[in-house]
Amino acid sequence: MHRPLVVDRVHLTGLTPLGEQKSEPEAHSVNHGLTEIYRAVVQSKIPAISKHRRALIISVFDGIGALRVALNRLQVPVHLYGSVELDKAGRRCMRRWWPGLFECTDVEKFDDGVWKQIKDRCVGVIDTVLIGGGSPCQDLSVLNTGRKHLKGDRSKLFWHFPRLVKEAKIYFPDVEINFLLENVMSMTPTSRRMISAALSSRPWLLDGRWFTHCRRPRLFWTSWPLQPHECFHIIAHEDYDELVVRVQKFDHSVWVKEGWQWPADNAELPSNFDTSGA
Repeated sequence: MHRPLVVDRVHLTGLTPLGEQKSEPEAHSVNHGLTEIYRAVVQSKIPAISKHRRALIISVFDGIGALRVALNRLQVPVHLYGSVELDKAGRRCMRRWWPGLFECTDVEKFDDGVWKQIKDRCVGVIDTVLIGGGSPCQDLSVLNTGRKHLKGDRSKLFWHFPRLVKEAKIYFPDVEINFLLENVMSMTPTSRRMISAALSSRPWLLDGRWFTHCRRPRLFWTSWPLQPHECFHIIAHEDYDELVVRVQKFDHSVWVKEGWQWPADNAELPSNFDTSGA
């Protein structure tokens, strides 16, 4: 059976997507596997983690665990996976697929006591720490006409992310600490620069349109520099870098059901049915 190269965004489930702490059903990405060329791109971006190193992973706003799936596909040896997720359905999904994970239900309650529990299970065992997540975007997205940006009740939870990165360096001073944060491109330039300043990182823009038939522009902040690769080239903007990726997208006939028609070969679904980059 022919399988899509990278992602298929048309499946619907009732689970909570990565980076959101709520219970409404939404559309989700379904990854059918990485092509060899895309695997090379992803692995080139994570020089600090290889299959020979044991990692502690703290996934903040974990949702249904996309980060855990990615690490598994990249064959990263995870010693302990800490899942921070408020939604009950997301936590139930994670426990079902990844038994033995470390759970914290609320990022606001991730305190010294939680760190001490994690350290007891990891000290002297791990070689690297990765803190990843997609902080809530509801108050940042252009889809919210009354958005309050990083002061909003949901999106202000972002500020716990740099806090956890700093605390990880305190509890694991002899271990390399890395981070990966994702959020929407449609936030204001002011919010983007505030996040960049808090993380001391210049973000890069990657759009799902390079891999599938859906526009999904997202910003990524990482602790490691983006490594050059033949699969993409970089366009430098004032305060972020844009990746233009060269991979062969899977044909839309793979997932368009019989009786339905795709409007054109180069057609793309909008991000959340909005053309402004939400």
